[in-house]
Amino acid sequence: MLTVIAAAIATAFPSAFPADPQPVATVPARPELAGDPAPLPSRSQEVAHPSRKPSPPGTNVPITANPRLFGDWGGVLPKLSARGIVPTLSVVGEFGADAAGAPRHDATLVWQINAGITADLRKTMGLPGMFQATITKRDGPLLDRQIGVNLLQFSQGTFGRGRIWRLTAAFWQDRIGPIDLKLGRVAPGDDFNAGRGDFMSLYLVGSATGHIAHNLWYNFPVSQWGGRALINVAPDKILAVGLYQVDPRNIDPEVGFSLRTNGGIGILLPVEARFVNPLGKARPGIVKAGFFYSNAKLPDIAFDTDGRPQVLGKLPRAIDNRHWGVFGNVQQTLIPPRPDGSGAVSTFVNATWTTSGASTMYGKLGAGITATGLIPSRPVDELAVGIGLGRINDHLTRLDEALCDMGRTTLAPRRSEQMVEVYYGFNVRKGLVVRPNMQLWRHPGGHPDARPLVIVGAKTVANF
Repeated sequence: MLTVIAAAIATAFPSAFPADPQPVATVPARPELAGDPAPLPSRSQEVAHPSRKPSPPGTNVPITANPRLFGDWGGVLPKLSARGIVPTLSVVGEFGADAAGAPRHDATLVWQINAGITADLRKTMGLPGMFQATITKRDGPLLDRQIGVNLLQFSQGTFGRGRIWRLTAAFWQDRIGPIDLKLGRVAPGDDFNAGRGDFMSLYLVGSATGHIAHNLWYNFPVSQWGGRALINVAPDKILAVGLYQVDPRNIDPEVGFSLRTNGGIGILLPVEARFVNPLGKARPGIVKAGFFYSNAKLPDIAFDTDGRPQVLGKLPRAIDNRHWGVFGNVQQTLIPPRPDGSGAVSTFVNATWTTSGASTMYGKLGAGITATGLIPSRPVDELAVGIGLGRINDHLTRLDEALCDMGRTTLAPRRSEQMVEVYYGFNVRKGLVVRPNMQLWRHPGGHPDARPLVIVGAKTVANF
């Protein structure tokens, strides 16, 4: 429905409106760590236009500067902002339909409502720092399941973690000397291994680590108790350190507001080094490299306590409590935009690899390139191409091999999956963007004998 409405509006407004060149800020304007660029959009706070005109590193822009469908709400937003209060409301819809290669044919729409409030505690209560709270509702059937395909990463990235309201964030944040500190109910993926949010496939959005180590690293819209510190070690170098409690209650698909503190099964410790503007300030960018460790006790995906595929015996599954992995991101402007936002070319890479035996996948890679203003009359529209590569956990591959040897299946063992997504980001007006897309999947689900899968769809994002 959102896609249909947006397309109708697009017909009525054929010219692109000038897009706000600044990315979303997670807090009202305040002094930042030197060299810490304004945060890039994530699924929890996505800018409703694809313009990638960069902000100068070390800046942070009030949320009220982001484009909104309803402008300043009839003068309400400036009054609230003057008192230190900034509300946010966005809706994301992802329509998808199979075009070829699926056992069944169907079309679905998944959607998400995201509502939040940010309070500058100095203005509102005379206290240090700021407080942010966000709730999220997701709903709609996943296309992959409707057409009988079990992809390693969803074709509609907005799907997941239950069709319920969830407490996505409730945290306090402030700068204490050289350290930027965040504490409370948070999502590790908002601060570590964070990637773009513009594509529709899960391979190309958000934090890759949270998508494969999903039973210990909880991505948006789930939150968990914890916090992180950003330490400015040099003008262009930042060290991020986090500590989070791993509690399976948080990812229960029927529980969205659990605040208990006594159900933890371990901790998650990510560390990330950030290098700002490696190609100079004229071409803004950031390179991030990280490591994570967790001692959470989780059952192995396929192996028993003897270290063999479980189907070969009657022993219970092994318990793994030593999970670690590495991850990295690159987001780089290759060609800066012109004053109207056109002519910009940028690239990104988001990758992760884990040794955990409790994950379906061992690793994944998402990468792509974007360009704005390919149509002269639409300077901030964006064309983007992304690729995704996924590697099945070796434990599952060995399980499949054992099932083949036992004659329980004729399917070749699962190994890897690849996909390509292309979208055109059409700016209908400020606060509303529609991104028609096409996805081509090779070896869907990791099955080497599976037919290629073609999915067409559109992602609509509206900020109110």
